[in-house]
Amino acid sequence: MICERCGNPIPAGQTYCPSCGAAVRASAPKEPVATHPMKWYKFLIYFLLFFSAFANLLSSFSYFSGTVQGVYAAEIYAAYPGMKVVDILSGFCALGFAAWAILTRIALGKYSRFGPMMVCIFYMASAAFNLLYRLSATLVTGINLFDVSSVGSIVGGLVFAYLNYIYFKKRRSMFVR
Repeated sequence: MICERCGNPIPAGQTYCPSCGAAVRASAPKEPVATHPMKWYKFLIYFLLFFSAFANLLSSFSYFSGTVQGVYAAEIYAAYPGMKVVDILSGFCALGFAAWAILTRIALGKYSRFGPMMVCIFYMASAAFNLLYRLSATLVTGINLFDVSSVGSIVGGLVFAYLNYIYFKKRRSMFVR
């Protein structure tokens, strides 16, 4: 059974929740039952969101240190001082994405009703960040920095958001906490 108050599992035969102490009612909700395959969900919560958090953490250090600009970082920052500001702000965004990925993983793991929405927001925000970074860098340098790779990552983020929306919409009844 699941505690109605805190959402934690309650061992069979218990009359009180071991986590929050709430009394167990006879009609306490049971663990959500999957009506559709859950392979993508499991991949998200056991691998992809942790990997995304780690990758964004590494990216933040890359932005903060300037290594995102490669071996010519000093020359780029000397020629375009605004790029240092763009990269530092991007480093903070990457830290935010890392934290959001972990919070999303926690919400999905608890079958929170906000979990699926958080996944979609994660991918849409990632696409928006890629667009804003390229746009900011283009404005600062005057050089068009939109290439196939950057456009692909923007479109990919939006497609992933939509596909996750469809996936979790079919499983909406499971995410009720």
